[in-house]
Amino acid sequence: MNIMITNNQLAERFEIACGKNVAFLDYIIMGKQMTLVHTEVPEDLGGKGLAGKLVKFALDHAKRNNLRVVANCEFAQSYISRHK
Repeated sequence: MNIMITNNQLAERFEIACGKNVAFLDYIIMGKQMTLVHTEVPEDLGGKGLAGKLVKFALDHAKRNNLRVVANCEFAQSYISRHK
């Protein structure tokens, strides 16, 4: 499965589009802080590791842009604690 993650800045979320389905991670950037708000993966796309790929992409984005990350999303919190 070829995965392309995009940064939809207008919607403030990172997205993976697969046909009609979209997995996403909502975020808010204020100043030098990026808050990860909510990760959602449609049932049809479940079990493919997309949520983890979205969080990793968000963390890489934050690193590239010198942003401090605050994870309000439970999945993102779990991912971060597993991959420290």
